[in-house]
Formats: sequence, structure tokens, C-alpha cells
Amino acid sequence: MSRFLPVLALLVAPAAAFASGNALTIPVATLAGHPADYVGKHVVTEGYLIDRAAGRAMLGATNSGVVEADTVMLTGPQTQRLNYFDRFRVTGVVEAAPDTQANGSNYLLHLSAPPEKLGQ
Repeated sequence: MSRFLPVLALLVAPAAAFASGNALTIPVATLAGHPADYVGKHVVTEGYLIDRAAGRAMLGATNSGVVEADTVMLTGPQTQRLNYFDRFRVTGVVEAAPDTQANGSNYLLHLSAPPEKLGQ
């Protein structure tokens, strides 16, 4: 057995997730740091509600309440009903935003399902 086989399996796994129609689960900080890599892709991430405004919500890696670079803007079903500082799992498609978001990003995650509240 080749010693490179496990590495190859790791590289192929994300492609298999997309090919099977499943969403790719990634950390919110990774999504925030490299949103262009995921445009048009169906993803799942978890984080804390940091802020809400104008039909959008901001999801962050921590519940500090501070708008930081590792936040993701959300749009879609029930974003205005989320409670501040609660932790959620969200599923959606990464899209280019029509304007620069409050967190400085030009991307957002359009939810394809209502957010799922998680334990603290």
C-alpha cells in the first residue's frame, strides 16, 4: 500500500461530498477567511449570532459581540428571529454580495434552511 494513499483520500473527500449532493461542513472562520473558495457551494457551518440588520445576520466564531474579520453575513429564512449570542448551525450557499457587508466582506451565506439552535 502506498504511503500517499491516505493523503489522496483526504484530497478527494471534499469533492466526493459535493458530488453526492451533501453540504461541506467547514468552520465559520475558514468560511470567513476564504469565502471566494466556496462561492456557489452548499456549506454547513456553526457559530454565534453577533448582530442583525437590514434582513441580514452576522455569525461569528465566538460570542464576544464584536464584529471581526472571522464573521459571515447570513441572509435567508428566519435570520431576523435569531437571538443574540446564541450558537447556531446554518446551511446555505455562498454567494457574492451586491455590496460590501458590515464585516467588510463581499460575500454572504444565503440560508437554504432555517438555522438550528445548538447548546451553548
